[in-house]
Amino acid sequence: MARAVLLATVGLLGCGRIGIDAIPSEAGVLGDALRDAPTDGRAVPTAICKVDHIAFSLPPTLAQLAIAGISEGYAAIWLDPSGGKATQGLVLGPNHAQLGAPVLPVIRGTYVGGLADAGQKLALATSDGTTQSTWVLGRDLTTVEPSSTLTGSVLAHDPFPTDDSQQLRLFLAGAGTSVTAALLASDGTINTASTVSHATTGPVTGVACANGPNHAHCAWTEDLPDTNGASRCTASDVIMRPLGIPPSGSALSDDCHDVRTSSGPSAADSVFVVWTTSDHRVQGRYLSAATAPVVDLAAAGSAPRVQFDGTRFWIAWLDGNAKLRLTSYDLDGTVVPYLLTDWVPRGPAAFQLVRRSNETVLALISAFGLELLTICS
Repeated sequence: MARAVLLATVGLLGCGRIGIDAIPSEAGVLGDALRDAPTDGRAVPTAICKVDHIAFSLPPTLAQLAIAGISEGYAAIWLDPSGGKATQGLVLGPNHAQLGAPVLPVIRGTYVGGLADAGQKLALATSDGTTQSTWVLGRDLTTVEPSSTLTGSVLAHDPFPTDDSQQLRLFLAGAGTSVTAALLASDGTINTASTVSHATTGPVTGVACANGPNHAHCAWTEDLPDTNGASRCTASDVIMRPLGIPPSGSALSDDCHDVRTSSGPSAADSVFVVWTTSDHRVQGRYLSAATAPVVDLAAAGSAPRVQFDGTRFWIAWLDGNAKLRLTSYDLDGTVVPYLLTDWVPRGPAAFQLVRRSNETVLALISAFGLELLTICS
């Protein structure tokens, strides 16, 4: 394997400056290192307490990023939907130090749904637009095995939810006028014999899931027939024991696209769902015992993400100039916006919010590499 030099930049924002340290690596080829990556001087909002930067030159013009908290720390995978660059993996420790950076040329596709720690192995879902593939990866990302393929299905976002016990994990997808769920084994394989389905009124166009208390939480969008293009989103529990999707859910909006969801406090069995509207607003709704109304999070935006940090929800999205925005939503309904105008991801799928233990991170592939913005707890 060719020798590569990888730069890990750890920014400690208390002193107002980001330091750069060069760390040689044999783990994988990320490209020629950017020795003077211009991280200094980029504005960081008060919501961000730490910045970590792993630099590499010539990232894809558009990137699809998946990142997950795992027992070792974090695992990240990003692919180039054009196929021009090989899929890249990265394993980080809890402090975001690099543990490995294997190249994964066997994994190809135009979309990535999500990555999850199944127990023995890691599970990944991708799609080429017509066929959905799941993959079983070694915990250090050095081994990759194809697991299953689905034709004509809708790739879910975060399709491998679990519950607080983390003893069972699921695999969700859309299929025609239904949402399907199956059990995922600890070795990363799908138990197709366990598959159950929930019928929808119209064709499913999107699915997103999140870990729940003693069940999973999912939301989906469907095109409603004879309604001039109305797109309804519905939030629902997904029961694990026995596996099933209840026949009723919470309909949130009939103008709902690009839906994402995150679970709130386990005791409240609550969930926050975000989406965009046909006129490009970003909206959200907190569902709990006392359901809050729909809230407008942005007058113009796209590609929303949401993650609960144990106290409040964080919502990230792109503004009309493809630059990042970040907003916190407290359980009492307080909304606080933050600017991230100097942080520009490589496309609408090149950033994610991820939580591991008590840490919540906004991760993005930018022109400078993989950047991890740790949100203040």
